[in-house]
Order: sequence, then structure tokens, then C-alpha cells
Amino acid sequence: MTGQDTGDEEVERVAGWWVLCAVLGPFGFGTPAGFAYAAHRSGTRRWYAWAAIWGALTTIGIVLAALAPREGAQFMLGALMIYGTWLGGAAHALVVRPDYVRKVAARGTDPLGPARERLAQRARARQVALEEPDLAREIGLGRPDLPGAHAMDVVDVNHAPVEALAELPGIDAELAGRLVAAREEVKGFVSVEDAGVVLDLDTTTVDRLSRQAVFLPF
Repeated sequence: MTGQDTGDEEVERVAGWWVLCAVLGPFGFGTPAGFAYAAHRSGTRRWYAWAAIWGALTTIGIVLAALAPREGAQFMLGALMIYGTWLGGAAHALVVRPDYVRKVAARGTDPLGPARERLAQRARARQVALEEPDLAREIGLGRPDLPGAHAMDVVDVNHAPVEALAELPGIDAELAGRLVAAREEVKGFVSVEDAGVVLDLDTTTVDRLSRQAVFLPF
């Protein structure tokens, strides 16, 4: 399962029912509570501000309507504010709901899990390449360029084409071309350190290359 798949599943599980507080809450009374809840769940501070704004507008409308004569202009203004903030808050809640769902889903996704899986897979790939090279060739280990191959998130520096080598960390197209030319001359590298010596690579490039490189016998 990829990190994207996990994120999509999280999005599907976040319902966002707090929006109903704003839509169904009588006279918009539920809108401030709904936005405060959304702010807390998503970690979006500006929604706390909106909770306060909608709460203040609703309160002002209620006070104006309660203190004024029934048929007076002040009463009508208060009533308009109550209904206006109710409808406006409900519309606002519906608009921000997709953003809320994404933010809550992102907070619930563990980015470390997929990263640990990739590191474990690469470590296993390096072990197979070293101890069982025939098995590695059979499954297409280190060959993301081959259809149906199980590359295991590594690249075989001794056999992969330039395009695959250029995808390695710290390797651009020019250096990938040099790797291909040099491996032909020396009949393949035995390790990342060997490649570093032959091509006079700096330690940073050697370190980055070692993260995803394997060296099956030439």
C-alpha cells in the first residue's frame, strides 16, 4: 500500500458531520460550535476566528431583536442578522468541509510507516543481491526499466540503463552516462565504493548512491 492509498482511505473515513451543526442548528446557534470543533480536529487556527465571528454576529442579532419592539427597525435588523448569519454560516461550513476533510485525513496519516517499509525493502534487496544474485536476476531486482520486474526500490548499477541510473539519488544524466561507460571498461563494479573510486565521486554522492544501488555480477 502506498502513502497516497493510505491518505485516500483516511479521506473516505472523515465524515465532517460537524457541518450539520451549522446547517441544522436553530438560528445558527450551532455554527460557532461547529467551526470550533473543526478548528480543533484539523489544527486550522483561523477557523477558531470564524467560530468567534459567527458567534458574535449571532449574539448581536439576538440582542437587537430581544431589546427592540416587535415591529421596529431594530427588531427587523436583529432578525435579519440572525437569519443571515444562520444561512451564511451554513454556506461557509459547506464550502470549507472538503478542506476540513483533507486536513483531518492528513493529520491521521502516519508518514513514517511507508518510509520504514521502503527502507526495509531496500535492505532486503541489498541482501538478496549480495547472497542470491541468481534469484535477484530472476525477479528483476534493481531493474525498474523491465516490464513485470520486482525492482524492490533499488537499481542495479551494473545492468540498468542510463534512464534508470539517472533516477538514483545524486545521479544526473551526465553521471549516469559515465557510470555506464565505466562499468563496460571495468566489467562491472563490485560496490558503491568501487564505483566511487573509478569515477572519482565525492563522499556525498557515494553516500546518496548507496541508499538505492545494488551491484549484481556483471
